[in-house]
Parts: sequence; C-alpha cells; structure tokens
Amino acid sequence: MNDRPRRPYGLGTVEPYRGQLRARGPRDATGKRPVLGIFPIDQEGAAEKLLEDVAILKAEAHLGGKGSMTLTTYGSRFLDARDSAGVRDIKNERSRWRHHCATAHFKDWPMQNVEKTDAKEWLAGLGQKEAVDNRVADPKLRAERVYRRKVRKLSAQTRKHCLNLMRMAWDQAIEDGHATINPFATLEAPQIPKPSFDYLHLADQKQFERCEAIDEVDRLRVMFAYGSGLRQNDQWVMKIADLRLDLDAPDMMPLVHKRGPRKPPERMRIDLFGVALYAAKRMLKLLPAYCPDNPKGLLWPLPSGAQRQKRKPYGWNELRAKAGIKRHITWHELRDTCASSLLMGWWGRKWSLSEVAAQLCQSDIETTVRYAHMAPSALAQAARETIGHQLASTPRRGTAKSRAKSRRATQESNLRPTAPEADTFQNGCIALPTNWARWVANSRALLAAQASGDPTAHRLATELALDILQAAPADAETAESEVAG
Repeated sequence: MNDRPRRPYGLGTVEPYRGQLRARGPRDATGKRPVLGIFPIDQEGAAEKLLEDVAILKAEAHLGGKGSMTLTTYGSRFLDARDSAGVRDIKNERSRWRHHCATAHFKDWPMQNVEKTDAKEWLAGLGQKEAVDNRVADPKLRAERVYRRKVRKLSAQTRKHCLNLMRMAWDQAIEDGHATINPFATLEAPQIPKPSFDYLHLADQKQFERCEAIDEVDRLRVMFAYGSGLRQNDQWVMKIADLRLDLDAPDMMPLVHKRGPRKPPERMRIDLFGVALYAAKRMLKLLPAYCPDNPKGLLWPLPSGAQRQKRKPYGWNELRAKAGIKRHITWHELRDTCASSLLMGWWGRKWSLSEVAAQLCQSDIETTVRYAHMAPSALAQAARETIGHQLASTPRRGTAKSRAKSRRATQESNLRPTAPEADTFQNGCIALPTNWARWVANSRALLAAQASGDPTAHRLATELALDILQAAPADAETAESEVAG
C-alpha cells in the first residue's frame, strides 16, 4: 500500500482496520467520514475502485456540478478548506454547521436558487430554536449526561456566528462559480444585549466588613478583591514574594499579571491602599495558622495549601447572603466595585478615567468608560461643582437699544443743584463745579460699560474727559485738540 500513487484529494481513503481494509469517503459537512465498505487485506484494488465509483456517481448526479451545488455537499468542502487554512475555531464551526446551518430548509437546493427571503426565514428560525447545553461542573454528572441548565433559546452570539459562517460559505461559493449572489450579505446580525453591571455600594462594603458571621479570612479575600480591582485568577495566583512591603512606599507592590496562554506574562506595578492594603497585611499574619503548609507561597491559598481554581465561587453567594446583600452580584463585579468607588470618590479623592484604567491594568481607556454610567450622581455633582467659562458668570449683554436706554437712565436729567445743595455750596462746605452731577453719572456709566464689556466705554470715557477739561478754560482748546488727535 505504500507504493501506490497518491490518491486525488477528496476521493477518500483506504486504511487498515482490524486485519482488514476499510474504505472511507471524504469528510461530510458534519465533520464525519462515512464508511463505504470493508474488504479483505488482499483486495486493496477493489477498495480503490469503490472510491472511484462513488466519486463518478456523485459527478453523474450533478451533486458537485457548477450551478447545481447544494449546501449539504458544499459544506464539507468549505469546512475542509478552512481546516486546512488553520482556523483555530474549526471545531466549534463544524458543530454550528452541523446543528444550525446544515439543517436549513434550503440545504438540498442549488445554492444559486437561495434568495434573501429564504435567508431571512432561516435566521428568524434560529431565534426560536432551543439550545442544548451538556456542560456541567461535576464530572460524574457529565458522564451521566445530566443537564443542569434550564431550556433556553439560542443566544444572539451563536446566531451571529452562524450568520457569519453562512456569509463566508456563500462568498467562497461565488469564487468557485457555484453562485452569483450572496443572500446573507446584507442581513443584519442579531443585536447582542450589552451586559448590565452592578457593584457594592459604600454602605454594602461597610456592612460586609463589619459582618461577624463571616470568617475573617473570607472577609479579607473579598475586601482585597474590591479594594485592589484585581481579576479573580490574578488574585489566586498571587504570591507572597510579589508583595514589596519593605519599600519606601509600603503601599506598593509589583505583580505578575498574566495576559493569557499565548501572551508572555507581564510584570506590572499595582498600588495597594486602603482596604486592600489592610487585607494583605492582615492575611500575612493569619497565614501561618490558616495554612501551615503553603508550598507555592500563595497569598490566598486554600487551607490545604492548594491554589484556588479560576471561576469557582468558593461560597461567594453564601457570604453575600450572610452580609445581608440581596442583590445578585458576581465575583467579577467586585472589580467593577473598585472602579466605581474610585470614580465616585468614596475612598477619598475622585480618580480620573485614565488613573482608574492604570489601576485596573486596562490598556484601552474605552473599557474603563463603561464604568462611568455607574455613577450618575457623582457625575451630576461634578458638573454642579465645575466653574464654567468666564462669560457664564458675567451679566448678559442686551441689544444696542436696551444698552442705550440703560445709559440714558443713569444720567441726571436736571443738572441744576437742588436748594439744599445750593445752600451747601454757598456755605463753602463743598466746592464742586456746577456740572459735577453729570461727571458722576458718566463715571458710573463708564464703570458699568467696562464691567460688561460694552464697546461704548471708550466713547463714554472721551465724553467724561471733555467735560472735565471744560472746567479749565485756559487749557480747554489744547486739551480738546489732544483728545481729538
């Protein structure tokens, strides 16, 4: 069998099987390779001929001909091509194709005949389809195929993946000449609802910290979670050697922050302060009695010394119930609690979005912006306390007609002194010129115009200067020429 020529791609394989030869066809859309026949070990030629006969029958039935290619037949070629291209999610794509794409009502139609209305009908049917989830936490229950989740509809994310898979399949079919239009190209993807966030309010935090019904170690690990804003796995893998409490600033620590299996670990410096710093120092004192055997040197190990598992609650719902917090808050939302508390200034000074992003080790500030909607009261208070532009505090300027009217009202209409004023002048108590009232009125109008930014202030100043210079007849003509110049 090793000396035979290489078989054409897509024909199938002949392989040894339990002392015999097994002829298997090419992989279908479900990812399986059907068994076509079993032959004795010395009849390899018959097995090869069977593969060729099956390929001829398919060609004569026009199952793979141009213009008559069906979704059922083309699906296996499309997925095999993506598998050969090295698509990482090919296993999930085959599962989506088998359960949702290959079951479409137009699966046996020529791809050229599928229209947009058919594509819309298929996409609407996915929204009414029930999802099956066989994932359970307990391996024993998983072996017994016991399902814990309730029956639910297909999620919007899964429907979006299926729609994208259909689009790519039709685009490839157009390149191969099996179709001319893509009925899925202009379909709108299902809207994925944005996740709603919740967090511990300041009263909830104090209520949790004062709850004596909760073990102290459990309280400390929760306080450290929302005090530092670390992710759950980063907290569980944190080691005592990562703490640097002997530095000049004892509230600082560098932490090995892992970014995923394909990215190298990055050592980042995380600031510990307030409740997180207290929880870390207190846990260091309790560790010898809580976990005598700590081979990995973890800061938050189990009592046995083992490392805590990622995404495992470790009694978080029970702890939340003991503290009297009735709202459903997940462990990851303790990280949201840290961001919201810093933005709202519950722990002291209000932090900016860039500072919170640095504390949470978020490279994109757009990720931090989503926490801003959690503090509408804090944002409203900040807007009230912010001093606006200088124009916002100055009086509003009216029209030219209103400004002229206000200037006329500030001037004295009768410039002659009253009887008491004349008596005062005659007694020599006050020695002022006869037009002193006009000078006072013009001075007031000048100050008001300058304060409001009125461009007529220059004209009022000129008039006041001319009135004053008229009191000196000897220099009046010279002064008037200087002002005019």
